[in-house]
Amino acid sequence: MTADYNKERWGELNLKYLILDSDDYIVFIDDEGDPDWITSSDYDKKGPATPEKHHDILNMVALLECKPIAHLSENDRLNFKRWCLLGVLT
Repeated sequence: MTADYNKERWGELNLKYLILDSDDYIVFIDDEGDPDWITSSDYDKKGPATPEKHHDILNMVALLECKPIAHLSENDRLNFKRWCLLGVLT
C-alpha cells in the first residue's frame, strides 16, 4: 500500500497504513502489521509537552501490541489497530 507521507523527513518506510504524519513524529502500521513511530531529532531534544500523556500513549500502544487478535482476518486486525491508534492519539 502506498501512503502519502513526508519521505524527505522520514525516509523510505515499510508502511502499510499511515496513522499520523506531523513535523514532530510519524505514526504508522508497518508491513508486518505492527504499530510503529519515528520522532524527529527536534522532538527528541525538547521532549513531549505533556509527559503524562506521552507515557499513557506508550502504555496503550504496548497493550495494543499484545492483544490476542490472531483469530481476526488480516483486514479486521488492520482496522482494529487503526481504530485503537487513532483513539489513543486524539
